[in-house]
Amino acid sequence: MKTLLKYWLLVLVVYLLGAGSVMFSIWPAPALLDLYLYVFDNRWQTQSVAERVRSDLDITPYRLLSRDGGGAAHGAEFRDLAVPGLRERRQLPQLALSADREPRLTFIYGVFDFTDGLHGAILIDEGGKVVHRWTLAEDPSQLQSQPNSRLYPHGVQVEPDGSVVFVFDLGTAISKVDACGRYLWSRADGRDYNHVLSRAADGSLWTIAGAPNSFDRIDPASGDILQSIAMRDLIAANPDLGIFTARSDHSAQGRKWLGDPFHGNDIEELLPGMAAAFPMFAPGDLMASFRTLNLIFVFDPVTLKVKWWRQGATQQQHDPDFLPDGGIMIYDNRWDNPPSKITRIDPATNIVTTLLDGADHDFFSADRGKAQWLDGALLVTSSRQGRVFEVDRSGRVTFDFVNLYDDGEGLRGLVSEAIALPPDYFHDLPDCH
Repeated sequence: MKTLLKYWLLVLVVYLLGAGSVMFSIWPAPALLDLYLYVFDNRWQTQSVAERVRSDLDITPYRLLSRDGGGAAHGAEFRDLAVPGLRERRQLPQLALSADREPRLTFIYGVFDFTDGLHGAILIDEGGKVVHRWTLAEDPSQLQSQPNSRLYPHGVQVEPDGSVVFVFDLGTAISKVDACGRYLWSRADGRDYNHVLSRAADGSLWTIAGAPNSFDRIDPASGDILQSIAMRDLIAANPDLGIFTARSDHSAQGRKWLGDPFHGNDIEELLPGMAAAFPMFAPGDLMASFRTLNLIFVFDPVTLKVKWWRQGATQQQHDPDFLPDGGIMIYDNRWDNPPSKITRIDPATNIVTTLLDGADHDFFSADRGKAQWLDGALLVTSSRQGRVFEVDRSGRVTFDFVNLYDDGEGLRGLVSEAIALPPDYFHDLPDCH
């Protein structure tokens, strides 16, 4: 009987210790929870446990690779693209370039696995040659450290002097480097900048802090915050509009937000040169995209009043852009309903049309992605496929970049954003390597 009592007392002590560990978040509960999530929580993971371990040990960066594209591109028109500074463990990217493509530079930001860091950008000239590269990380002292294996590049702007401002999803900083990758400034203030950097009329940059907690306007010369629009203030300024509170529960204790209720992924300013095409808006108005709400809306940055919104016309979309003809172009991901599309919405009539059907171009990116309007042509970043392609006015593909990583495993490196630039955009880029 005494022995049985001892066992019961031991069980009670262990239970109380375990309950206290969980209740007060002290060892070993946090460590066991982290281990459980590492092994069993696959909500955001497509890699196996073994692949995650290999990624975190810097053997193969599986966390930043995708099999969605199917490995090497098909067709004799593709060739290996020589990129300086790549690690030997990966294969060369591939490029198909039409001789009659409009002359332009192509800046591509993503996962490259350089010898001095996982993330960065390359610049491809009009003839299809890589003429510059940047290695980009949140902390210059951690270019090759393991925290980078869990970050995803998402949000970039490149200046004519070759300097680059950039942010990461799951990161903490917004940073600027010069043309040779030397850090000019970096803000790591706990605001969790992510997804986008878009240019305002005065040259400043809009970005998202949190998911979002706020929309921030940043001085690219110093990194200072020039303006911050809090999400709570935006909701309060539109009390009769129910588009923001769809993912919340209400009770006697007040509103309780569900997980990731907004997932803001873009903020764009209506520039003065395009404002005449949008008489319902004013120069400086802001357009935002909330992925989990399938919502795009335009609001006044001073009064915070929503002037226009459209919900449900797209699915898990990214990157709405104002078009010169008065339409709004949207990267319609269609997470569980492939293929992806590039869609146009007329804010005057709410009529939706398709600018590019992914079925015609083997195009599907469940999440992420960007598109750039090029006077009728389209430059599309299919992030999950590790692919950037350009379609001309007739629907013909004139540029096709594939970030091949390992053809044997069908792996491609994720790409975040491509930007087409005029051939004379840069001022004498230095030879940094």
